[in-house]
Amino acid sequence: MIINLAISGAVSLGIAVVPHSLRIAVVVAPWSPPRHVLDVIADAGGKVVRSSQVPWVALSEGMSPGYVQRLFSAGAVLVFDGSLFSAYRREALP
Repeated sequence: MIINLAISGAVSLGIAVVPHSLRIAVVVAPWSPPRHVLDVIADAGGKVVRSSQVPWVALSEGMSPGYVQRLFSAGAVLVFDGSLFSAYRREALP
């Protein structure tokens, strides 16, 4: 029973964080230089929609095919659907 709960929880979490929209939250390593997340988004061909309270997370928008793969190639360690970004956001870019 515990294994079934763990599996269903992991599947639910996986579905929630997989990007389903044009807006994608991007996370880089916390020890990265300041504004590195902005460089990663730019290198992947996206645009920054909103920064966050922490310098290693930002909301991006990318419309071209392969955008998520390019984010990882540029240095992202995690990407997730932008709808989950609201907990990390702030109003203005640094």
